[in-house]
Amino acid sequence: MSTLMRGNLQCQDIFHPDGAAKFPRAAEILEAFSVALRTPVAAASYNMVILQIYAERVANVPESRPDQFRRYPQFDDIRKVLQMKPKVALVSDLQSPDGKRLWGCIPKDAKDISRYGDASILINADMAHALETTEPNTITHITALMLLCVTFAHERMHELHHHFFPEWRLDSENTPPGVEPMTSDGQGESGWALETALLGGQIGVLWSQEAAENGWFGKIHDITMLKPNNKAYLLFGDQLRSFVQDVKSGTIPRRLNARTVVAAEDRPSWLVSTRRPLPHRMTGPAIILRPGYVHSLVGNDHGLEIEDINWT
Repeated sequence: MSTLMRGNLQCQDIFHPDGAAKFPRAAEILEAFSVALRTPVAAASYNMVILQIYAERVANVPESRPDQFRRYPQFDDIRKVLQMKPKVALVSDLQSPDGKRLWGCIPKDAKDISRYGDASILINADMAHALETTEPNTITHITALMLLCVTFAHERMHELHHHFFPEWRLDSENTPPGVEPMTSDGQGESGWALETALLGGQIGVLWSQEAAENGWFGKIHDITMLKPNNKAYLLFGDQLRSFVQDVKSGTIPRRLNARTVVAAEDRPSWLVSTRRPLPHRMTGPAIILRPGYVHSLVGNDHGLEIEDINWT
């Protein structure tokens, strides 16, 4: 089986004038968000996750290994890297080697790195297309904007992981199990850990199976947040607009104050019934989705269409 990523390169670098000319809205918001990620508050979130990765990596390093395998990057080192603008390529229909659609990824194979113009981060261009083609200030537009930013922050965490621990580059996509939240197969996930430290939880979407399978980011029904207490919340329009306002001003978004669904008029189209109001515990039968709807967490490398939460 091929080990190369799949997809069609749309621009080699969103921060280059050529990329910005093709995706002006995406370039503008990612430029502002990259500034926000350089602030001490954001750097502290990245530092927290790097510290977790370091602790787990070093705990499993034999004493015979060289000292450089135990060198911990200092806070100033992390801030310096965040000050440097990464090369971010936008790739439409981005898929893993086994054909699973991706939000974004870090190219590690030399052929992939060359193929995508030496970009350090690949992001699914379908999110940028949704941002460019939807009416500004609508929920659809704001949703695409938010998902693009969260994906960028998520993949930036993986990039820092590779940067500071190059000796583990080939397997650094597999974050050590002690770095939580963990994936369904028991691996740690540094991108999710960063989302939780930075925003207060993991960002996800509720959409139809068809939209997920085709990467239709303009047809998302709702944005969700999965908090560390394993409760899922919905993010409503005012929280999403608050996120956008913060990003556009170059400040790190305030922790999103996700709410529950309590009133009948609030219940979205994907919801059949609730045993009790949201938030719900993932282990209980709190929510039933209509047939054909799925939930996906940003950054899940098992595919956009994976249902990450046991909603039923």
